[in-house]
Amino acid sequence: MRAFINSLFYLCVCLVVTGIFLCLFRVTGCGLALVLGLSGVVVFFLSHMIKRIISGKIDIYTFLADIIIISVSIVLFIKYLHWSFFDYFSIIAIAAFIIFPFLYVFRHQHENIRVYTSKILMVYIIYALSIIPLLIEIDNGPNMLVPPRVYNKLYDVRSHPSGVKIECWSDSSKPYMDTAENLYKKSDIDGAITYFKKASAIEPYNYLFHFRLSELYLDNHSINEAVQELSEAIRLNPKFDVAYVNRGLLKYKIGDNEGALEDLNVATMLNKMDPIAYLDKSLALHSLKRIQEACLTIDTASMVNANNDAAIIREIAEERKRCDCGE
Repeated sequence: MRAFINSLFYLCVCLVVTGIFLCLFRVTGCGLALVLGLSGVVVFFLSHMIKRIISGKIDIYTFLADIIIISVSIVLFIKYLHWSFFDYFSIIAIAAFIIFPFLYVFRHQHENIRVYTSKILMVYIIYALSIIPLLIEIDNGPNMLVPPRVYNKLYDVRSHPSGVKIECWSDSSKPYMDTAENLYKKSDIDGAITYFKKASAIEPYNYLFHFRLSELYLDNHSINEAVQELSEAIRLNPKFDVAYVNRGLLKYKIGDNEGALEDLNVATMLNKMDPIAYLDKSLALHSLKRIQEACLTIDTASMVNANNDAAIIREIAEERKRCDCGE
């Protein structure tokens, strides 16, 4: 029986590794392997913890190791499948995972304890490697270990203050749009995307729906999908300057600096008074090592900031420092 349980455990570990690898590359069906694997790991450690609590044989270190592994299993499930809740629980769980001195369990000399410890160590190593992609950008974006508002500050993602009002052009699409926005207010981004797609199917030429979908995909850190929706909005309305700005910034995020510059050049031609467009253009120019042009573009952003927006003034100062433009 023990050999069978051990075999199931190792199978679940393999499923976790497979699921995470597939999810990193956005392979359809990765969630199934991840759910099965993580569920098996949770059941294994939870049952072990309960069994030892009942028998009174559990010690504090293995108890904490069980709790932390179960917590991190939940975090990996949530974040690799792009759910937008438990942000701060995730940070706490990961911090405990990093800080916890799990090597203390090696002090035990009982053979069964050492066998169990090897499983803890194996899962710790796999989970540690799995956490790394959650802390950096992999395949066009993070998997939301860091809350989006914190991530935005760390990685220069701006929300364009576009003031774009999303409108439906048909009474039949309005219920879907209203439902989508209500779901968004409840943090159900996937549900909001589903209903906006239904609204868009009714109004296939409404570029505003595609623009809103791009924002929703970006909230889900699905940058490729966001770019596709912005491209569709631009196709439907080639003079939609904000869509060019946002698509340019996303292209910059994924390393397509030439494409970003092309979009942002169009944006600044369509709207010569948008300081954010010029600031984003300076990012692309800086990445292309065209520093002098970047500084001139920052100067233009400063000149067109007619309202003296304090946030934009701060960003201008940051860009000057980044490009070493001087005062």
